[in-house]
Amino acid sequence: MLTTHQRMVDEVATFNQREHPEDSMGPGCDLYVAAIEGDVRRTARMVLRLLGDQVGPDATLGPLEGLLNSHSDHPACALLLSCINRNWRNAVAHAQFRWDPIAQRVSLSGELVEPATLASAAIRAHSVCTGFHAGVAVALNRAGNPHRRHAPPTDIVAWDGQVLRKLGKLGIEVTRLQHHGTTVRLSVPPLTIANFRDHLLGVFVAADGVPQAVNWEIKQDGRPSIVLDEKTIAAAHTVAETGADDLRRVNSHAVELILYAGALLNFGEKPQAVAKAVMALACSIVLGERARLRLLLLAEGSAALKSLSATLKCVIRGTRAAASLMNRSERLRVRAFAELLSTQCRHIRNSGREAASGLRDVEHELRSTAPIVLPWIASTHTVPS
Repeated sequence: MLTTHQRMVDEVATFNQREHPEDSMGPGCDLYVAAIEGDVRRTARMVLRLLGDQVGPDATLGPLEGLLNSHSDHPACALLLSCINRNWRNAVAHAQFRWDPIAQRVSLSGELVEPATLASAAIRAHSVCTGFHAGVAVALNRAGNPHRRHAPPTDIVAWDGQVLRKLGKLGIEVTRLQHHGTTVRLSVPPLTIANFRDHLLGVFVAADGVPQAVNWEIKQDGRPSIVLDEKTIAAAHTVAETGADDLRRVNSHAVELILYAGALLNFGEKPQAVAKAVMALACSIVLGERARLRLLLLAEGSAALKSLSATLKCVIRGTRAAASLMNRSERLRVRAFAELLSTQCRHIRNSGREAASGLRDVEHELRSTAPIVLPWIASTHTVPS
């Protein structure tokens, strides 16, 4: 469905750009045949198999329509049949259509149809099929989804769909996914300071295990791309943990430092600037967490102190892993900073009040390393401390 969906997005955009009805004839016809030969045919095969019919993977529309008619009392079959107009499909598929200048409509083997009617029928068919697949997904989820026990897919299109689903669950909108050799390019709407971190972490989560995908590029129109290369992603995996259920646990505070460092290096920032920016981000994470927990820390809340200590430990791990991406001099500098954080962590481990009012060395480091560099955000290349 992913390939058909991408094609339909392109055709709808082309259709909407046409000012004269005659110019929209081609995109309208392409939209309709894409929906019928893609979504409807695929969904019909699934519906018929669920009803117990033997249907091959290459079954064409004619035999499928006949089988759907044999189950016309079933709602899913009736809906699919309502999407199929054989006269329109055959006329488009066999190029038997032309523009009628008098009626200002498309002539499909003699039947006059407005281009907008064709487009609307295609979009409706796509919606019917999307709704059916969503229903199947919900039913499988409620049943424990036996597909999760299957081997990973080998089809790259299936992997692309899996990546887009993961990103969608994380609230990340991808307008286009493309492969350029071993680089996967994700086109997204313009990023903001609020969602920049989410996109880094989202790509890291979605990229896990995808074959033949070495580098990942987040592309924005009119702005620099964010590139996460193989070395960066491998370094980020070193701070992921495996739980008792064998599932990977990703601590965002640790991972974001590594992804941020790799993205800056791939952008071309000087090593010294990258080291300063990573340390500034690490300080901001720690001090931000302290600010969030401050009142509880002053009340000597043990849970708050434990949470702050856990954040510090994750930031230390992420900082050390981020240092592995840098040259020797900057690596030593960032590792020394990680030791400073370790010392601060030991100082606050027994006192919430000390944590609430201490961390002076972290505050000093933030003042000396800020601002945080964000060259991918519109008209804002730095974030003040």
